[in-house]
Amino acid sequence: MKETLGIRKRDPPWHLPIRVWQTTLDHVCHWMNTAFRRQSRGGKTPQDFHDALHTWYPALSREDFYAAARSAVEHAAKSHSDPCEPRNAERAAIIETMESFGILRRTRGRARIPIPGCEGIS
Repeated sequence: MKETLGIRKRDPPWHLPIRVWQTTLDHVCHWMNTAFRRQSRGGKTPQDFHDALHTWYPALSREDFYAAARSAVEHAAKSHSDPCEPRNAERAAIIETMESFGILRRTRGRARIPIPGCEGIS
């Protein structure tokens, strides 16, 4: 049957080395994200659409945040008697760092806490 359709018997495509597949997929992914225009996005490429979106967070430096979080974790995990305490201290240090950078806000219970800058909004 295959011979009548002109299909020759040869190795399947999955015999290629993984780096060949990875290179091909990288090229296709790059092309789809930078050059392929989507009708569902108004004719924009995914990169154009992403650039047009508003940022959710103010411009934060990832390097500054990671450096502050790393130093807070190192300081928090110094010496503890209970084996669970270092991990809890690390978690608390990361959350406190995120709070100090304005990435999140911790609340307890159902009490309403005013959001800075929203006092004038009715």
